[in-house]
Amino acid sequence: MDVPDLTVREARILLVEYGQWHRQRDDLFRVAHRSGISISDISRLTGHGRSTIERVITDRAARLPARLRAELAAAAAAVETDPAALAKIQNRTKEENRP
Repeated sequence: MDVPDLTVREARILLVEYGQWHRQRDDLFRVAHRSGISISDISRLTGHGRSTIERVITDRAARLPARLRAELAAAAAAVETDPAALAKIQNRTKEENRP
């Protein structure tokens, strides 16, 4: 497989697109399983391993409330653009959890 050289920007775009596809795949696994399709059948139909599907279906982060998922995504984006943001988030969390 010939892999082209990419700029940082192009590589980031590809990673974002992959992340979006990956989330859609995970949602599809969850919906299919909730509708009654077995993990074995999902595996057979998609070609993904049963352990991968099981991990996705039981992923606790996916069951977090939408508000919390949004806060986590915003924090991750802030850390990516501003490395000092991690220290700010950690300090705020420590202050909020003090007795």
